[in-house]
Amino acid sequence: MKILDEYHHLCNLTYLTINSCNCGANQSEYQSMINSIWSLPKLIKCSFNTCILAHTVFQIPTNISSSLESASIPSHGPELNQLHTLIECTPCLNRLHLQILRLQVEQRTFGLSENIIQERADKLLKSFQTSFWTNQHHWFVRCFIEYQTIYLFTLSKTLNYDELDLPHSLKLTDLHYDHQEFYNSITSIQNYRLFDQPISSYIRLPHIKDLRIKLPLNDQFWSIVPSVNILETLIVYSHADSFQYQLQVLLDRAPNLRCLDIRQDESLSLQMSLFQYRTSSVRQLDFRGYNYYFNEEECIRLCHSSLCIQCGVLFIRIKSRHSTIYLVKNMINLRSLHVKRDDEEYHKRLAISKNNNDKYRDGNVENEEELIDWLKDRLPSTCLFSKNAHFPSDIVIWI
Repeated sequence: MKILDEYHHLCNLTYLTINSCNCGANQSEYQSMINSIWSLPKLIKCSFNTCILAHTVFQIPTNISSSLESASIPSHGPELNQLHTLIECTPCLNRLHLQILRLQVEQRTFGLSENIIQERADKLLKSFQTSFWTNQHHWFVRCFIEYQTIYLFTLSKTLNYDELDLPHSLKLTDLHYDHQEFYNSITSIQNYRLFDQPISSYIRLPHIKDLRIKLPLNDQFWSIVPSVNILETLIVYSHADSFQYQLQVLLDRAPNLRCLDIRQDESLSLQMSLFQYRTSSVRQLDFRGYNYYFNEEECIRLCHSSLCIQCGVLFIRIKSRHSTIYLVKNMINLRSLHVKRDDEEYHKRLAISKNNNDKYRDGNVENEEELIDWLKDRLPSTCLFSKNAHFPSDIVIWI
């Protein structure tokens, strides 16, 4: 604020980015700051990188900027009915980046039907279909509804769609806009049940980088996701031997897959297909959600499987500390090993120490330190060790 108070000394400033501002809750200071910015005679671009007031919307300037061409305003931007005033105060503006509105309607609270919510969305969209928006400035917006929430975004904004489901409704003010462009912008699918739901046959998601699936895959999966060439992260739920072919086909079609997380139901025993998958691109394997502790023989077999040969980061549950030694020494590309163990010897000693009230001081800590010392004696001196304060049986080894 002190700098902007002397704004008349900044007459040649053309670009301004405000990362933070300590205006507190003082509305007059906030308004004064905005007016000072709009008064800078040569300012071309202004960006607010943070929400200046956490609980206050952006203040509309009361004076006119004769130079400002581009503005980026945080999520607590102006209200819908203030946009016209903002643009009038910025006549040279040709680029405006802001989140105009996020209107949430809770059906259970207000008793609104889907039809009424759709009517409200249509009314909001119509307010951006005037000549001022479409003809004079060529500013177009997209509107979609998801979980009784109405979203409005400008078409110029790169949209990172991260909702759990595809939108139930998608409409735009640009009549020439191809709806497929919206689906092309989706790069992440976080709902592993998504493909079990009815999805319109025309929808394609060709640019997925982060994917969650539940096995078995149904018939519509490959029509919706025609390519996984740029897939980088895959999380697989409900893994079982009977679905081995489906998962292998997906791995074969994903040459850029780097992170693979395989999870199975707790009721299942170790699935032998885990040792048979083939891939040359995966660098991180995560078996924390596999609900199984690998014994020494299984760790040896996993270590020499196609999945693990090129692996650099491994998350795994093991039964014996001796498996840790084998994995570190035999996985030649391993950089870090994240171990959750079910060490029977550890639990026996811990039970004895707990029963001995005179000597029991913190069995968890003592046994963890003992384990790390045990590993240090058997692993190269270049290895580094850390432990999880919240999960004492979890240890990380950096190779």
